[in-house]
Amino acid sequence: ALAASRCASVVSDDEAAPEWEPMADADRASLIDEFIRKSGLPDDLVTRHVADLCVDYGDGYIVDGVFAWSPAEVEIFLVDWLPRKALLDAEQGAAVPAVTRAWVQFALARAGIEQRWIDPAVAAVDEYADELAEALEDDEAWGPGKQVLTELIERGVDITDPDELEAGIAAYNTEIERRRREG
Repeated sequence: ALAASRCASVVSDDEAAPEWEPMADADRASLIDEFIRKSGLPDDLVTRHVADLCVDYGDGYIVDGVFAWSPAEVEIFLVDWLPRKALLDAEQGAAVPAVTRAWVQFALARAGIEQRWIDPAVAAVDEYADELAEALEDDEAWGPGKQVLTELIERGVDITDPDELEAGIAAYNTEIERRRREG
């Protein structure tokens, strides 16, 4: 009762949380272009893909948005979110630390944060890089979506073809159901 009464004063039933809106595609592309120009990293598909993952995480999971990285957010991104959610090839996985360091520096500087507060967030990338490498290889750490996509790729399904992907998922689900029935 005590907790409920204290929480009631913070958020009332009349105050609905604002609906989350994802960053517009044009804004995302413009932001990644700006990052590439300022980062000094190669303007290639690998760098852009990893930068896009940083934007995805910041936009969808950091309450204050894409520019609000902290050492804790870096840890969650590298050790939890990225291994569970992102399907990376070896080159992309190897690029994650460098791109993430550059992204955190860029994002916090763009937000007007002093360098003395940026440095610990950037340093957190190196602190968690080994855990990231282990988690990317540990299929037990992967989320269900990533596990299914990996299985479909191993079966030769072209996951970029919507019809083939749908057929692959249907076949996968049928096989899982059959295994359940067989016990």
